[in-house]
Amino acid sequence: MVEAGIEEIQIVTDGRCCGELIRTLGDGRQFSIRKLCFAIQQTGTGPTEALAQAEQFAEGESVLVQFGDEMMHSESIKDAVREFKWNPVGAKMFLHTVADPNRFRIAEVAFGRIVSIEESPRLPKSDLALTGLGMFENSVFSKIRQLKERRRERVEQTDAAGIYLNESRLGYALL
Repeated sequence: MVEAGIEEIQIVTDGRCCGELIRTLGDGRQFSIRKLCFAIQQTGTGPTEALAQAEQFAEGESVLVQFGDEMMHSESIKDAVREFKWNPVGAKMFLHTVADPNRFRIAEVAFGRIVSIEESPRLPKSDLALTGLGMFENSVFSKIRQLKERRRERVEQTDAAGIYLNESRLGYALL
């Protein structure tokens, strides 16, 4: 994120590892982070609820979201972040090719955008998995407030992205 020019980061955690995060990251300056904040998420509320906690931190700006349980090492996201920063329309998810797509959330792409997302599909339409990394325009916060809890009692990231998918405003970048 820092390599992509992001200097303000909020970490939302369930609190179990907050002390270790603070000991490791300090105030963020040693990592060129200008503003580093922490928020505690209620256990079991899901990633979209964690995203909702970033609304005040975002201060009307678009957000880059990385779900910690899906950390990965990849090439720089700098170009995609710069492009989205200049034109924050809709949302953009980062995808990665996988050998076993039936184990992941899989995106079908066409016409330069994501046209469908399936959770662990039996017959996948592609081999492009959602990575847990995405960018959302600031309207994501009002959109996720409108989401209703699903039967699983969690609102998943694909639900937030699904709103943009339904609006035909869900782009992608490949990692």
